[in-house]
Amino acid sequence: MRRLYLFNPDHDLALANGSKTYDAPASARQFASDLACLPLWYADEGSRVMAPVEFRAWKSPLETLFPRLATISFAEADTAESLVPWGWNQTLGRYSDSIAQTFIDNVREHSHRRWSGRAMDFLRNRLSFPIPDSATELFSRGEVDDFLRFHPKAILKAPISGSGRGVWRCFGGLSQSAEGWCRRTLCRQGSVMGEPLYHKVQDFAMEFLLKNGKASFAGYSVFETEAMGVYSANILAADGELERRLSEYIPLSYLREIQDALLLFFEREYSFYEGYLGVDMLIYEENGRCLVNPMIEINLRMTMGMVARRFFDAFVCDSSTGVFRIDRFDTTDELQAHCRTMQAKAPLKVRENRIQSGYITLCPITPNTKYSVSVLMGQISHGDATGAGTPKRFGH
Repeated sequence: MRRLYLFNPDHDLALANGSKTYDAPASARQFASDLACLPLWYADEGSRVMAPVEFRAWKSPLETLFPRLATISFAEADTAESLVPWGWNQTLGRYSDSIAQTFIDNVREHSHRRWSGRAMDFLRNRLSFPIPDSATELFSRGEVDDFLRFHPKAILKAPISGSGRGVWRCFGGLSQSAEGWCRRTLCRQGSVMGEPLYHKVQDFAMEFLLKNGKASFAGYSVFETEAMGVYSANILAADGELERRLSEYIPLSYLREIQDALLLFFEREYSFYEGYLGVDMLIYEENGRCLVNPMIEINLRMTMGMVARRFFDAFVCDSSTGVFRIDRFDTTDELQAHCRTMQAKAPLKVRENRIQSGYITLCPITPNTKYSVSVLMGQISHGDATGAGTPKRFGH
């Protein structure tokens, strides 16, 4: 059965809501629409992507540069095909009537942040080096206040959320806005997760693939986030190069130990699941030393880091490095002007169907587009890499 890929980035919001009739906010719907073609770059050959068929004209010239894309087509929903969503949740019954409710219930349960705590406990008993305490699940306002008194600098998180949403930094207590969020989250989800605020050095993730009850390591993701943890960009480089960069902070043996332990954990606890998942991690500084938190959260879905990994492996020269990023613009005119500027500064150079250097957008830009996903490869300045001063950050 042919695979049909769907980009549904409101997945985490839908899981948290729990309703089969959940309707995403306008900004999330816009993001999903603007990046509907993103699966084109990570879908298996011979599959289809759920996107407007009129985008074939945009894809056609890309097929000359990257013949792999010619094997993938755009299509509307078809229940006869095997659905491959960004993430599984209860709203997908509109696309397929073969999704078992027990499977969705398992996805929702195992997407709860308390499972990150269970994974941390599992790791603590198997790693040869110390790791920090697990996040604390707080079930009442009183417990939240007690936690913040003990941790004056802390982060509170909704139990089910993603991509920087449902995350609050607290310094010496709850602000008025954080207090309202905390009250609503306790009411809707029953708890709030609390953890100390670390002195961050580098965000990164390990990506995994679960298939037929077996887990395999799928690569590294080294990424950037904004102040509140909102994803902004990934470094594009060979997996070995990313590992080398991480090993500048912590021993390579630590990374290998974490990989091996997590493979065992996922095979034991997540055997019901098939597909990609990512584990966000953190290198932080404490008393002048770099340490690692190997379990910030488990993303039981496709991730931007995995998209970046698959894109690099399929379309980029092994020796190249660059940036994969998501941006939001106030108007399409601003987005188009930004693209023209970047294309002039960094014209795309492709050799033997692989990018050597230059700038490319990975989804079509229409008169209504405000979100973009782009790649910039080659020698780049810091401003080009971060997009400072031009777009707003991705915020879902």
